[in-house]
Amino acid sequence: MEVKMKRVFILKGLDCPNCSAKIEKEVGALPGVESSVVNLMQQTLTVQSEKSADATLAEQVETIVHSHEPDVEVSEKTEPAVTKVYLLKGLDCPNCSAKIEKEVGELGGVASSTVNLMNQTLTVQAGTSVAASLLDTVTTIVHSHEPDVEVSEKQLEATAPVKKDEKAAVYNDEDKKRTIRLAVGAVVYAIGMALTVYQKEQVLEYAAQAESYSNHPIAKSILATYGKPIDQKQFSGFEEISGHGISVMVQGKKVLAGNSKLMESEKIAYAACDAAGTKFYVAADGSYVGCILIADEVKPDSKCAIAELKKIGVEKTVMLTGDDERIGKSVADELGLDAYYAQLLPDQKVEKLEMLDKQKRQGSKLAFVGDGINDAPVLARADVGIAMGGLGSDAAIEAADVVLMTDEPSKLVEAIDVAKATKRIVMQNIVIALGIKSVFLVLGALGMAGMWEAVFGDVGVTIIAVLNAMRILKK
Repeated sequence: MEVKMKRVFILKGLDCPNCSAKIEKEVGALPGVESSVVNLMQQTLTVQSEKSADATLAEQVETIVHSHEPDVEVSEKTEPAVTKVYLLKGLDCPNCSAKIEKEVGELGGVASSTVNLMNQTLTVQAGTSVAASLLDTVTTIVHSHEPDVEVSEKQLEATAPVKKDEKAAVYNDEDKKRTIRLAVGAVVYAIGMALTVYQKEQVLEYAAQAESYSNHPIAKSILATYGKPIDQKQFSGFEEISGHGISVMVQGKKVLAGNSKLMESEKIAYAACDAAGTKFYVAADGSYVGCILIADEVKPDSKCAIAELKKIGVEKTVMLTGDDERIGKSVADELGLDAYYAQLLPDQKVEKLEMLDKQKRQGSKLAFVGDGINDAPVLARADVGIAMGGLGSDAAIEAADVVLMTDEPSKLVEAIDVAKATKRIVMQNIVIALGIKSVFLVLGALGMAGMWEAVFGDVGVTIIAVLNAMRILKK
């Protein structure tokens, strides 16, 4: 079984979208690396790799980063270790227990692994993100050696020390029955807490608290709807999980806000929303709080802009979106797009763009329009990057070649029209200047052109070129 590892590197001082796209691509191409995602806002690089690539990964990442940004400080993000104890009921083979202990200890993010054969337990120390999903991996390893062993996680409880003068309690069958009844009661209580109905104001408050650090368009929408000041001094442990959402500690509560992938990765029992729109799920202290449905409005002039683009010669229009399949199809059909790709993470958008780049006709150009910070790598990769200036992030604007300041898609058609007219006038001026100067050069060589003809050939051509260029002002 090939062990997978997830490591997060802090790139302190990284602020170049173009460089971040190159770093992401080069690290992703390293042997054994499955995925590489740069979060420019958080200045982090998240790498998913095989165990075999782990030994030299940090050194290779630092080399790649410094080849593009020598002043960026590269360090690995560490997380506190937690202890997990697993019960291995039926384990009685010393040889198998040694193999299990070794294989679990080699897992990414695991600091130590110890099997106690007498107690039939496995004690593991690992990072918090790894420990949350470790049970399935441990079960797979154990069953590869001992298929009949039952694997379960032991709940650690704080115990008070027994005083020396106290007698040990007798643990009889009646005590066992009471313990079972107490355990069942605790489970029922936990389920009751999970089914607590939250008011929409509470759901919105948790969502606004989680999104208070973000400048994502969804975060801005939630904060605008909440409309109350937020004291960020009460928060700690803010973490933006790429492609999933946000985790933050609010007054001792762990608040999660994001998509369904975040709920599933954190093992939160949630009610899936089937309505069309962007689903924003919220959880607090391991319990599902609610879902906020966000529906993007198609700009009034978008459909007209797509139609006009096709009229002026744009061969294919494709939408790359992180929204779900239903929203992507609905918007694509409404706008009359040729194709769409939905539920894409930032790195997947780059992959789709590269695929489209290979499919384009020779001599044609590929343009990309975007406004979010996650669009920066795609804007840098496209032949022509176009950012929406009013709502666009600073990273997107910096990575773009063209910025539409009014956030009107129809202005894109106007920009292309102006660019074509400008190119046409430039070519005319080049032909006029070279043509007239060539004529006077020949006349001068034949002795047929004097001083005044030479002046006209110089100053006159300049005046003609300027007057011709002024026609662009009518656009």
